[in-house]
Amino acid sequence: MAARKNSSNYVNSPYKCQLCFKGFSSEATFKNHNLKHHDPSVGAQQCELCYSRFRIPAFLRTHAETHRLKFVCKDCRFVASNRYHAITHFREHSGFKYVCKYCGASFKKPSTHGTHVRIQHPTENTSCDVCGETFQGDFGLRMHKTRAHKQNSENESGSLNCSTCGVQFASSYAMARHTFTAPDNVCNPSMRACTLCGENLASDELLRTHTQERHSKPETKCDECNKTFLTEASLSVHYERVHLQVKSVRRKASHHARKQYGGVVMCELCGKRCKNSTILKYHQRTHTGEKPHSCPRCPKRFVSPMLLHCHLRSHTGERPYKCAQCHKSFTQKSALTVHSTVHTGEKPFACSICGKSFTQAASVHTHVKYVHMKMPAPPRRRNLKRE
Repeated sequence: MAARKNSSNYVNSPYKCQLCFKGFSSEATFKNHNLKHHDPSVGAQQCELCYSRFRIPAFLRTHAETHRLKFVCKDCRFVASNRYHAITHFREHSGFKYVCKYCGASFKKPSTHGTHVRIQHPTENTSCDVCGETFQGDFGLRMHKTRAHKQNSENESGSLNCSTCGVQFASSYAMARHTFTAPDNVCNPSMRACTLCGENLASDELLRTHTQERHSKPETKCDECNKTFLTEASLSVHYERVHLQVKSVRRKASHHARKQYGGVVMCELCGKRCKNSTILKYHQRTHTGEKPHSCPRCPKRFVSPMLLHCHLRSHTGERPYKCAQCHKSFTQKSALTVHSTVHTGEKPFACSICGKSFTQAASVHTHVKYVHMKMPAPPRRRNLKRE
C-alpha cells in the first residue's frame, strides 16, 4: 500500500485518499470512496490496514486476505487478489463454461454470463423504476438503487435538508444549487426554494408558476404492465428491454461497428470515429445542439458531465493539476500536458509539408492554413503580427 504513493495514478490525480493511497479524477467518485472509510453506516467492522469498513466480521476476514495473500496462476502468471477470482480464473483454463438457462449460450466468465442474462433476458419485476435499467434479480436491483440513486435514500434520511430554511430537496444537486444561487452563497429564509432543482424564487406564487412550467410532467406508466416510472426516458428503456427486447439488436450492431472500424464506433452524420458508444453519444450532441448538463452558477450548458465538472472550476478557482517544475497550476490535465513541453522543449507535432515542429496539434493546423494554403489571417492575428 505504501508503494501506491509513488504510482503515477496517485501522484497525478487531483483527489487523493490519504488512508489507502488511491487517486481519483472525479470529486464525486472520491467522495463515494471516502464513505468506505468514514461512514459508520457502511459497517462497524474496520480494516486496521486500509481502514475500509464492513458490515459483519466475515466480510472483514475475507477482505483481510487481499492484504495477506495473492494468488498467481502457474499457466499465464495472472495475479488474483482473492480466492473467488483465483477459482474463476482457473475454470477458464479448465474449459468450464457458464450456460444461459434461457437460450443455451455459453460464456467463459461469470460477469459476461450475468451481463448477457440481464440485457438479453430481462423480466418485468427486476427493472429500476427510476432509470429503467434491468437486472437478473431482486438483489442486483437493490444494490443498483443503493449505489446509483443514493440521493433518494439521502432524501428519506433527511440529509438533504437545508439547515437554515429547513427545505428538503429531492437531490444533492438541487441542494447545492439552492446555496450557489443565493446571494453570497448564503441561504435566505425569505426566499422560496424549488425542491426539485434548487432555484430560489421571491414568492409562493412564482414558485407555483415555476413548478408548473418546469417540472409538471404527465404520469409515465407502462401500458403493458402498468409499472410507473419517474421519467419518460426510464419508461422508454424499460419498454425496449422488457417488452420489445430490442437491446440485443443494438448491442449486436454496436459490436459489428466496432469490428468493422477497428474497435471504435463511427458517427453516422460526420464519420468521426469514437472509442466507445458513450463518447459517440456526447459527440452526436454537437450535431443536435443538445446540452442537458447546466451549470448551477451561470447560464452555460454542456454536452457531458465531465465538461460541466471542468467548467465549475472557473467558479471555484480550483486548479488541481500542478506543474512539478514550476509554480503554475491548471484546471485541466490537457493544459498541464501542453505546458510541460515548455520545460522539456519537446515539439511532437510536425508539418507534413515543410517539417516544421510544434508543441500542439492545433498549431500545425493553423500553420498549414495560413502559411501553405495562403488563407487570409483573421483580424486579431493580423493586428498581433503588425504590433
